[in-house]
Amino acid sequence: MLTRICTVILLFSTVASAARIADVTRLSNQRTNVVTGWGLVFGLKGTGDGGDFLPAMRPLAAMLRKYGNPVNVSDLSDAKNVAIVTLTATIPATGARDGDKIDVYVTSPAAAKSLNGGRLFLTPMEARFGDKTFLVGWTQGAVEIEDPTVPTTGIIKGGLVIEGDLPNGKVDVGGMFKLIIDEPSATWTMSSNIAKIINDSEDGQSWAWAISEKEVVVRIPPSEQAR
Repeated sequence: MLTRICTVILLFSTVASAARIADVTRLSNQRTNVVTGWGLVFGLKGTGDGGDFLPAMRPLAAMLRKYGNPVNVSDLSDAKNVAIVTLTATIPATGARDGDKIDVYVTSPAAAKSLNGGRLFLTPMEARFGDKTFLVGWTQGAVEIEDPTVPTTGIIKGGLVIEGDLPNGKVDVGGMFKLIIDEPSATWTMSSNIAKIINDSEDGQSWAWAISEKEVVVRIPPSEQAR
């Protein structure tokens, strides 16, 4: 039964045209997610933020103290090889799994003139969902400048290593999932047709309901939910 439902969800036709349901819908929780972080890039050739830029020097001093080097911010007045940076990475709509590697984009928001030749120190990356923030993974590595005319931005290819599974498009504990119809296909006719074709493929019971122009709720039959 579940196989038949999945087949119907993948393929459907109308008198006027034929199309894949997968081409005009997505699962309600299947979307990209952006994760962020702040870090320090080292090894710059005198093009960093400078020792008088306290937003960079304070975390540098804190990091050195953490690793047994008790320094004060004033001790770093000549530091020019470090820059504070923002970090962003995008978790794809298909989700990510433990150990996956994702590109990280690095940007200097401060006084650094160039990130060329720099290397990001190990930094946590976080995501926020609702009112909760949680660790997604860790990133480090050499910064590659993609556009030489903008040397204050770069990329660390495969720099974010995912810790733990981040699946998207999951079925809930009741065996329910929701299909979201993309624009401009979202109409009551479309949502009703999708629900009708799913239901017509089964044994006379209703397993799909059009609840708006954009949404169709589908329930996996209880006998199939374990699969």
